[in-house]
Amino acid sequence: MPEECVSLKEALQAHTIHVAYQAHLEHITGSIEVGKSAELAVLDGDIENTPADQIQDIQVVETVFKGQTVFSNHITK
Repeated sequence: MPEECVSLKEALQAHTIHVAYQAHLEHITGSIEVGKSAELAVLDGDIENTPADQIQDIQVVETVFKGQTVFSNHITK
């Protein structure tokens, strides 16, 4: 149903900054800013320029939690 669709930006915010806000942790996490806990995933593709039906094929290359790499999979396509 088209009226229930959200943009990519809205979907990402729903899983990042909005979750941090709901948990009252937006001062610590939820966005990439100086002084915040570095929690992010590095992907092997550009989700903003990938067709929606192909985003599922993008792989996680690295995961960083509190500034430390906790997962690394440097496989290239």
